[in-house]
Amino acid sequence: MPYCQICGTEYFEGRMFCRKCGTTLPRPEPSTVQPETAGPDPDVAPPEGSAPQGWDSMPRAAEAPRGGWLTRNAPLVFAAVVFVAVVIVAAVWLSKKSLPSDFYKADGFALRPPAGWRIDKSGALGPKVFFFGPTAGGFTVNINVVKAPSGGLTLTDLAERNRETFPRLFTSFRLIEDEPKRVEGNDGYIFGGTYTQGVYTLRARQLLEVKNGVVYVVTATDAATDWPVQEATLESTLETFRPT
Repeated sequence: MPYCQICGTEYFEGRMFCRKCGTTLPRPEPSTVQPETAGPDPDVAPPEGSAPQGWDSMPRAAEAPRGGWLTRNAPLVFAAVVFVAVVIVAAVWLSKKSLPSDFYKADGFALRPPAGWRIDKSGALGPKVFFFGPTAGGFTVNINVVKAPSGGLTLTDLAERNRETFPRLFTSFRLIEDEPKRVEGNDGYIFGGTYTQGVYTLRARQLLEVKNGVVYVVTATDAATDWPVQEATLESTLETFRPT
């Protein structure tokens, strides 16, 4: 503690006069040293939801992307899926619309008949449509197409029914062909043989297909003696058949 310069009495700082002799006491001069400003403590984390002075200017680590690759790229994935779907639909549409001009396209199916054959779709002969070719030995080679509700029957069911009924429907029927066959990407069944009709011994090959609840029956028939001549033409024609 300081002392009075006149009487030597001790006094407390801040007093104006000596308590003993009444001498005016000297007043302390103000300090010119500026207090040191405390900076942010690097070891203390800022309070949640706020940051002390200095934190905003400090560099921050980049925020890691959230979610997996699929989540981050969802718009691109969606666009790619839509593009692929459009391409597939367009391809299917073009495959149906771009059939060559020599195809017969009607009644829910398409088929390329042999060049020069006559088409009868009057229905007077029963089947949906007839394609008539040349006549040999009094018989005209032909292909006919019939369609009807399948009634839930499968290709296997239809083939089994043919095996049971053909021997009863056709005189002297002899089974020659009985096997599954894919035609234009569709499952089918080939069933065929020979039989007698009036004065003719005939050879027939039948293609069965079922699609969307409809059974299609495509039958090629010729005189047995002329069959070797027309077989390649009839076979190639049946292989162009497709439901539409």
